[in-house]
Amino acid sequence: MASRSRLDRSEVSLCVKYFLFFFNFIILILSFTAVGVGIWILVIKEKKVTSFLDVLLDLSFWLVIFGGIFGIISFFGCFGPLRENITFLKIYHWCITGGILIELLFVIFVFLFYFQPDVLKDLKIYPENMFKDGIQLYPDADEDVNDFIELVQQDLIGCCGFSNDDEGYKQWGQNMYFNCSVSDDMKDLNKLACAVPESCCKYKDGEIKNLLCGAGVLNKSPSEVSNQIYTRGCLKGIGDIIAQNSLVFGIIIAVVLVVQMTTIYFAKNLIFQIKQQIRKWKYNHNR
Repeated sequence: MASRSRLDRSEVSLCVKYFLFFFNFIILILSFTAVGVGIWILVIKEKKVTSFLDVLLDLSFWLVIFGGIFGIISFFGCFGPLRENITFLKIYHWCITGGILIELLFVIFVFLFYFQPDVLKDLKIYPENMFKDGIQLYPDADEDVNDFIELVQQDLIGCCGFSNDDEGYKQWGQNMYFNCSVSDDMKDLNKLACAVPESCCKYKDGEIKNLLCGAGVLNKSPSEVSNQIYTRGCLKGIGDIIAQNSLVFGIIIAVVLVVQMTTIYFAKNLIFQIKQQIRKWKYNHNR
């Protein structure tokens, strides 16, 4: 009787099987929701893509892209355990492993950009150039690009321009509306000459916003205008935030890696258990 019980007992752990299933089922639902919301926003806006910048700075595109990627991965992670499908489980843990490698490369890239910038310069990699078109085309760029620039500068980071230095505001001199290279007669007509966008300005609580709050700042030093506008570039601002919250970011990265490595371990363990169960079935069948 005891021997019969051992033969009937499944080698597949229900805890491992259903942990992977429910964990990935939740991610699958969230991913489909993100894709649906992203597509709905794009359709409502009647989005037209004219440049890479229109994709890079539009959050709805990233909802669709990342939602689709996570949705595909979680599909294999959901139905692989449920159907005890070895192929699905292998694809799942390969995808998670690939994701970890990409994340590590991204962390290395960020480290090099902020702490070893000469390495990227030697490789002729200039991340700030990705935002150059947005600076030059503002405010005639796509509405989402304009909104992104204003959101980042005014609300999220407190910066001006997208350079990685303390004189980011001078980047706006590349914009045809804000540059200083116009005649004195034109400066009288163009009040924005030598200015920066209103989203670069610093406001006190209750202060009324003024479109000309950044007038005439481009030909002044950072120390002269630091009380009036944000002077650092947004990439510099991101670096400052990372430096000030390095422990928090380190913990977040560690937690994400632990979760991913745990799912890989469970997936590989489940594959082993399924193979053990198959061998047991074959053994029982041949008896």
